[in-house]
This record gives sequence, C-alpha cells and structure tokens, in this order.
Amino acid sequence: MALAHEGYQLQIRFLPWKRAVAMVQHSTSYIGVFPEYASPQREHEFYCSDPILQAPLAFIQDARLPPIDWLRLEDLAGYRIGTVAGYINTPEFDALVARKTLVIDEAQNDIANLKKLLRGRIELAVIDPVLYRYLLRHDPEIKALSWRLRLVSRLLGQMQLVACFRHDAAGERVRNALNRGLLQLDD
Repeated sequence: MALAHEGYQLQIRFLPWKRAVAMVQHSTSYIGVFPEYASPQREHEFYCSDPILQAPLAFIQDARLPPIDWLRLEDLAGYRIGTVAGYINTPEFDALVARKTLVIDEAQNDIANLKKLLRGRIELAVIDPVLYRYLLRHDPEIKALSWRLRLVSRLLGQMQLVACFRHDAAGERVRNALNRGLLQLDD
C-alpha cells in the first residue's frame, strides 16, 4: 500500500531467507527484502526503510523439560540455541554469539529449527511468537506436536521491522518512496 501511494507496483517472491538477502545484495533482479530486523549491520549493507512494524523475539523450548529461566543472556551459556541462518537477533544476543559465550546451531528456516528442538538437538530456539502462532495454525506437523512446545516467558527483545533495499541508486529511490508512502499511511 505504501509503495502504491508512490506509483510502484510490488511483486513478491518467497525465498529462503539467506538466499533472499544474497539475491538483493548481488543481483539486479531484486531490489529489496522484507521483513528484516533493523540493525547497524543491515544499515551498512542496505538502504533500510523507516520502521514498519515492531516484532517480539522470544525463545521456545521443549515443554516436557523443566522451564528454562534466565535473567541475563549469559545465563543461557550452557544451552544449545537454535537460530535461523542469516537472521539477525538482538544486538546483545548476536554479540554473545560472536564472542562464543552463547552456542548456536543454525537451521535453514523456523520450521527446521522447531523440528530440531523437538528432536532434542537443541534446548532453545529463537522465534517470533507471532510467527510461532501462525505455524501452529498452518503447519500440520508443528500443530500436531504443539503440546511439546513452550514459549519461554521472558522475551529476548522487541525488534523494529524494516524493508532493506539494494545499496545502489535504484535501491535508494525505492527506499525513499516507501518512506514517503509510509508517512501517507500514518495520516
């Protein structure tokens, strides 16, 4: 809708996340990728839009095991944590991963991550709770095994969602148009 206000017709193609990001970075066939968490890394790699939405980020665990309680992320140092390849998480989480304080095990997507959790290959998985509820309604395997999954009560954080555009003149033009369109939607 925001781009339509600016005269653009949006065409969407669904790709695995890591490939989608790479296609925007290295191909002139794709101009942008959405949604992406706002971060300094993405600001360096792309022209990022103004925030579009805010999304929670949480952990999920096997409900058959005792609840994993934590106050600081460092409290999770003894656990294998599933993430999705190419996803950015909170700055603090990603910094602890970079320092190897937290041990991660990457999956291709959120469904694969949940399946690893259900098979006991990881103790926690990072997920957007809104996406998790969507998967419970629409993925038969996840729905059937939902009794084995529990969202950890403490949120990892709240993330701003943005659209990221190729770091060239065309990408900058579309990012600027989206930002203008978003302002019109707010009116």
